[in-house]
Amino acid sequence: MIDEQAKARLVSDFPELEDEGMIPQREVFAHFGLLFHGFALLEHELINIVTFARQGQDYRAGKLSDEVH
Repeated sequence: MIDEQAKARLVSDFPELEDEGMIPQREVFAHFGLLFHGFALLEHELINIVTFARQGQDYRAGKLSDEVH
């Protein structure tokens, strides 16, 4: 269990935890979903960075062209 001071800090960050109709499981899954979504966005952005960096290197090396055929 958490002490009253830790609970007060938690409620100050997430005031919805004091609502009477709050379902703890739903809150946990909602915050997990947000965190998972954030990591998925970060992963995809890293993929984009690597892809564009490699294409830039290929373009500078003359392996790619910006001409339309």
